[in-house]
Amino acid sequence: MPDEFRERCQRSEKGVDIEICCDALHLAAAKLMDRLLLLTNDSDFVPLCRMLKQLGANVSLIRLSEAPPVKEELVEACDTYDVMDERHLCAAFGLSAAL
Repeated sequence: MPDEFRERCQRSEKGVDIEICCDALHLAAAKLMDRLLLLTNDSDFVPLCRMLKQLGANVSLIRLSEAPPVKEELVEACDTYDVMDERHLCAAFGLSAAL
């Protein structure tokens, strides 16, 4: 794991979720982000998705094909929803190794 991500991964799940929300809201409010790609099945992000849309940003939800299904409420809170397998996701981000 790259060193720049190690600190975030050592924090609690909720702490990381809050940081993601704060960063995304800050960027959207400052008009520095027009789309968030969200790879999750955590419906705790529904309020974030709704607020980002109110701020004019688009939210694209991605679920790995091997992951559990996403709750309908989360899907509805996003602008787009796609299911990808790990290989295609890695290719989309220019990665050769599996996640």
